[in-house]
Amino acid sequence: MKNQDNEQADVEEICKKHNIGRYDLVTKIRLICDHLECNPHTALKELLKVDDLDEYLQNIRSKNIDKELKRRLRGQSK
Repeated sequence: MKNQDNEQADVEEICKKHNIGRYDLVTKIRLICDHLECNPHTALKELLKVDDLDEYLQNIRSKNIDKELKRRLRGQSK
């Protein structure tokens, strides 16, 4: 990936770094986009920064569960 923000992220580099295929990459990008509320390009750039993809995704899932639980609890207290 180039240093400038507006440059394209290298999909092949990301797939090799995390040892995943393009289809798996798309599903993981979707999860990151939903969690960070960002666009796919930003999610790709985020994946370039991540060293342990499984740990990163588990962290996202845990945070999403916590956020949903808090949302539901707020709804019940009204």
